[in-house]
Amino acid sequence: MKRVIVILSVSLVLVNCASLRAASSGNLAGAAQAAAAEAEAAARKLKEAKDKADADCKPLNTRIGSIDGDDAAKAKALEEAKAKGYGVSWTEERAIGGAIAVGYAKTGKGLFVDISEKKLEELQKKAAKDRKAVKLSASEKNDLNMFIQVVGDHVALGSTRPGISWTFSVIDNDDTVNAYSTPGGYILITTGLLRLMENEAQLAAVLAHEIAHVQQRHSIKSYAGAKATSCNIAVTGYYLVEAGASNIPGGEEFVKNAKFGKTMKAFAKDNDGDLDKNPDVDVDFMRWFTNRIIDFQNLTGNAKEDEYDADRIGFELMAAGGYDTKEFDKIIDKLPSSWALFSHHPSNGDRIEALGKLRTEGAFGADGGKAPAFPANVKWPPKPAS
Repeated sequence: MKRVIVILSVSLVLVNCASLRAASSGNLAGAAQAAAAEAEAAARKLKEAKDKADADCKPLNTRIGSIDGDDAAKAKALEEAKAKGYGVSWTEERAIGGAIAVGYAKTGKGLFVDISEKKLEELQKKAAKDRKAVKLSASEKNDLNMFIQVVGDHVALGSTRPGISWTFSVIDNDDTVNAYSTPGGYILITTGLLRLMENEAQLAAVLAHEIAHVQQRHSIKSYAGAKATSCNIAVTGYYLVEAGASNIPGGEEFVKNAKFGKTMKAFAKDNDGDLDKNPDVDVDFMRWFTNRIIDFQNLTGNAKEDEYDADRIGFELMAAGGYDTKEFDKIIDKLPSSWALFSHHPSNGDRIEALGKLRTEGAFGADGGKAPAFPANVKWPPKPAS
């Protein structure tokens, strides 16, 4: 009896279907059979759409090392994917990294910066003619931004990707204690985290950790994974709509994203990743795509081993820059304990313990280094431009 009730419930979403006609005529057995047949047909259409999407999106999944096979084959595929940068070209890395950075920059109150040109259209026209013509006005906010850029560039010189045009920015968000790195060398730090810092070495520690994520392509791995997932969802929806099966039960999430399926199919075929050459890439697609990536990153984050990896390399970058690595421990200790609630993020105590192990093993930078005070022109909190 329960099975009949469930089947009848499912059938209600199918307008003017055979099961409703049978039920209205009083033939409950016939209604149950019709509903079961319709549910089976819906499941078949959904599977067919998913199978087609899997085939179209297979190149993206292969590039991130996601294959069928035994553990040895999967491990080998992951190593090969990592060695090839997860199939993301520099053109794509820089372009999508900038788009994701813009997404992060819109959180809180936006970028913590003073711009002399208040009219956005005039600023865009000026930048289009000559980007160097856009100047930051003299203010304490902008002095802070320039200082962070100088410290970040200094630390990044020790990375294995020194040729990147690194961009360091501040997000006006006192309520969030965090820093973000995106593909292409964009690193953003919130005012909430800046407020916890006591000296330049602690700032260098945070920037070094984020630089390490970019160097090791941790964010690329996360981005490539989000791209593959987005492809499967959008292309499945694309095929459901194409088959006239937009209303089948279980297909709602796919159909909702169907309009981006064609673009994602092109993404899967094109390994160059030049978004400017893809005619289907528009504002709506980029907004949808970057939001999915940011949501994916916030949900999954970097793997725990990637966080330890970034700490280890950040430690080395700090030392190479002449900073006291013990300040790394101090800024970690100031971070909210809520970070440990994320399964992908080690606890503050575990991170500090791992750094201590580096010192006992005689890592470069275990002793010495400096922790300079912030320069006199870098005041906190900075005053806005008059």
